[in-house]
Amino acid sequence: MSEERRVVTVLFSDVAGSTAMGESNDPEDVRALLGRYYAIAREVISAHGGTVEKFIGDSVMAVFGIPQAHGDDAERALVAALTLIQRVAADPETTVLTLRIGVNTGEVVATRQDEGRDFLVTGDAVNVAARLQQHADPGTILVGERTRRAVSGFRFDSDQRLEVKGKREPINAATLLERMSLRKVPRGAFLGREHDLAQLDLVARRAFTERRAQLVTITAPAGTGKSRLVEEFVARVEGIAKVASAQCLPYG
Repeated sequence: MSEERRVVTVLFSDVAGSTAMGESNDPEDVRALLGRYYAIAREVISAHGGTVEKFIGDSVMAVFGIPQAHGDDAERALVAALTLIQRVAADPETTVLTLRIGVNTGEVVATRQDEGRDFLVTGDAVNVAARLQQHADPGTILVGERTRRAVSGFRFDSDQRLEVKGKREPINAATLLERMSLRKVPRGAFLGREHDLAQLDLVARRAFTERRAQLVTITAPAGTGKSRLVEEFVARVEGIAKVASAQCLPYG
């Protein structure tokens, strides 16, 4: 299709104080510095499943949901925004740069370019993301209301009502503070699954007795209780073993 309507999440990032930086530094030095920033941005955005739509001056525009849509595009955009700020601050070449980022979710029209790979993305969601970036304080990420409603596991500052250029009504936004660790919620009693637990108990006893690693792979359709089974098993062995947990990102 040459043109598509999509619900996407748009990320705008720019360098705070770039005008003063350009005035006080040689253009070639500024170009090299921004080149490194662009390279980091492209790497981070691609790693989280987004697409760099364009580089404009010291700004980066990225879209999550084109060409491939994911169920967690809004979450991917926020994680990418946090990672981008951290990577730029930690890189020896770009540590002098301070970013400000706006993230917004909404419907856009994506027009495929002649070469068939790149997209031109237009819509109010893009404009709002750009305005959020302009209102963000240096070193912060300002997030639109629809994006916040689409994610969980993130902590935001109090709501803001922003008067922005080109919008008749104020827009709601909030500053992203952090991504929170997964919290355990109270569960009901665990019933049944005695045979599955017995198999896991047998593997654990062999590992402890033989002092040799054992590998168990649990596969089943979504929603059938794989995670709950593992939690119950871990609760049984936590008293006699040290338990380490890791989670693989769906795009990692």
